[in-house]
Amino acid sequence: MTVFAPEALIVQDDSEYKRNTIWRQYILSPCGKYCYLVLLKNASNTFIKELLGLNWKIERRDPKAEFYLAHLQDPVERWIKGFAQFCIQTDLNLEEVLNDPLFPIPGIYDNHTMPASHTWHDLFHKIHFFKLGTTGLEDFIKPDYDLTVTLRLHAANPDKLAGYELIKQRIEPKLNFLASFLYHDMIKYDELLSHCKDASGSPLKS
Repeated sequence: MTVFAPEALIVQDDSEYKRNTIWRQYILSPCGKYCYLVLLKNASNTFIKELLGLNWKIERRDPKAEFYLAHLQDPVERWIKGFAQFCIQTDLNLEEVLNDPLFPIPGIYDNHTMPASHTWHDLFHKIHFFKLGTTGLEDFIKPDYDLTVTLRLHAANPDKLAGYELIKQRIEPKLNFLASFLYHDMIKYDELLSHCKDASGSPLKS
């Protein structure tokens, strides 16, 4: 069992994540014009599977595509899910984690808790973002393609791991601190919401 020691587990210098493109995964369209940028904890496995089934292919290096596509969800929700996954993968005792007086310390524990902006950082102005759970990506896949079923299946099987709700409750008093840590993600997500519409055609955020 791994002992929870946030001051030891947290990555103090995040520059290695910004420099190291090993965390990046690109899914290139058959025509080579579009590239789906995988942002972990944004239903990435769901869309990787979907696109590979349509003959898109995984690229380990930047394919220098004309258009880049990516999904975003609420950055705070994403970080909590990522931290829950980190606890499971490192065999941490969640009860001990939640009872630790230092918890939570928002930060980078692994690539699932790393701000998504560290992945997209130098491609920022080339990416067309979609809010997770909304349509729009299909316009770049092929004419009249329907992602409704895929989105419904993902929504019916949320990736909220064990301990998610408990972690969310404990981090509630430090939401401002976490939002500050996720500043660039929050700015982009807020901008994205201002352009998204719900099923009735009304803005998600006014």
